[in-house]
Amino acid sequence: MEVRIFPNNRGGISAEGIRLKHGTASEREVQKVLDEIHSNPALRNDIIEKATSARDAMNKGAFGMSKNRAAEIHFLIKNLEKLNKPKAD
Repeated sequence: MEVRIFPNNRGGISAEGIRLKHGTASEREVQKVLDEIHSNPALRNDIIEKATSARDAMNKGAFGMSKNRAAEIHFLIKNLEKLNKPKAD
């Protein structure tokens, strides 16, 4: 199953299952992805790296997409980076 992650309007990360021929991720599977993103800095850094590369390519016009999602990806990156910062007491 596949899960889409995206920035939410609260400065965080949300997720939803992607509908495919063989089904959609369950709420439990989606929550597992979110839990892993929140608990695994290496995964967050990997997503940030890949999202940054995709955003840069979109801004150069390298993707033949009808809609440029660079702005959404930018906020996803920023919200993931926030999770990497230690919380102040």
